[in-house]
Amino acid sequence: MQVAKGSSDTVTLQDNPPGYNGPAGPARDAAWQAYLSQQNGATKGTVTSNLVLPNPDAVSDPGLKTVGAAAKQQGVSYAWGGGHLKDTGVSKGWAQPGDRSEEYDDGNRTGFDCAGLARFATSEGRGYDISAGNSGNTVGQEAALTAQGGHGTVIPDSALKPGDLIYYGARGDSEHVVVYAGNGLVVQAHQSGEPVEVSPIDLGWEHRSVHVGN
Repeated sequence: MQVAKGSSDTVTLQDNPPGYNGPAGPARDAAWQAYLSQQNGATKGTVTSNLVLPNPDAVSDPGLKTVGAAAKQQGVSYAWGGGHLKDTGVSKGWAQPGDRSEEYDDGNRTGFDCAGLARFATSEGRGYDISAGNSGNTVGQEAALTAQGGHGTVIPDSALKPGDLIYYGARGDSEHVVVYAGNGLVVQAHQSGEPVEVSPIDLGWEHRSVHVGN
């Protein structure tokens, strides 16, 4: 496992954001939101050595809990098909002959693929399964979230909030999803051979930013 250039799988999780020493509750959540909103999702962020993200057990806001739940999985192996069993969480992957999943022996790895990580983090943060009643892959998740009556709304990149999701690829044929962490950064299970990592947002290919509600 090797993180992508510019990414990290060792970002520190902590109870309070820098500069905040107050109590838990709405004030702490507001301080985290301010810290993670110093730049918006239309601007590519930078993973720095002093970056911190919220401990999911220390915040109450569903979006912040989603970010923390995803980031807590840093270092977990990518496994193609991982995270798609009845219960959310890591599971054994499988290998697709001729691609990276075979090269990196995903059939013998336990972890997440991109949709499995998004499913787990959102379930931990918001209490519902974005793969319920659909195929569970990125196409099924995105369609269910953005359907009439779904939990998601397509928004401009600049309106992204921590815990929102970004689906990449053509509409109806998406192939990747990430959890938006704030400040132009995401948490993702990118591809075979890489662990779950924190990365700069990729604005260079077709995507839809989806605000996820309760």
